[in-house]
Amino acid sequence: NLLSTEVTNRIQAAKITWLRMGKLWSHKLPWRVVRMTAIGFMQNTLLSAMTAFCLAEAHCKRLTMALARQLRFLMYKRQGTPEDGRKAGWREVFAFWQMASCSTELRVRRLKMYQDWVSKPSAHVAELAAVFGTTKSDQKLGWHRLTTDGEVPATATPWGKQFWEDIVVLGQTEHGQQWFDDCNNAVCPLFHDAAVLVAFPCTAFTLLGA
Repeated sequence: NLLSTEVTNRIQAAKITWLRMGKLWSHKLPWRVVRMTAIGFMQNTLLSAMTAFCLAEAHCKRLTMALARQLRFLMYKRQGTPEDGRKAGWREVFAFWQMASCSTELRVRRLKMYQDWVSKPSAHVAELAAVFGTTKSDQKLGWHRLTTDGEVPATATPWGKQFWEDIVVLGQTEHGQQWFDDCNNAVCPLFHDAAVLVAFPCTAFTLLGA
């Protein structure tokens, strides 16, 4: 599986980066500095350009667990291991560093990408056609990547389904519930009233937790 191989390569690259930063991790630097460094060198090594892929939840979990192991070490270094001897769970670790899981972080990054699409659709014709367009071959097979009502059908592209899944999750936040209801389960309103999606605060995804 190409995606599994890509995830494995990213985890390996993050391990190499971690080892190269060894001396930095050994010093007791301010919390903010360690967090910024972990995001810049560890998280970005794992997630950079991954918005182009349709990752399964299992892939995201592997990335999250890999990052959690390193963040847990850094957390223990600052506050020691739990007194009861238990291992801190990944949610506790990410909460300590005020970071989201890799799954949520990727949703945030894709949201920023979608905001760019809807604000400048003429500059993203190729991307929109690839995600929502129906080719002649699709038509012969009776497949429609987007219905006439603008809904995302079962025959949508993987990226189209991922797009709508992100929008559904977006609608679960306090900021997005009313706006999502007004979409009527269709993609088109997002582009007709682009200002609403563009103005949506990306950090609202964190309301869903890690």
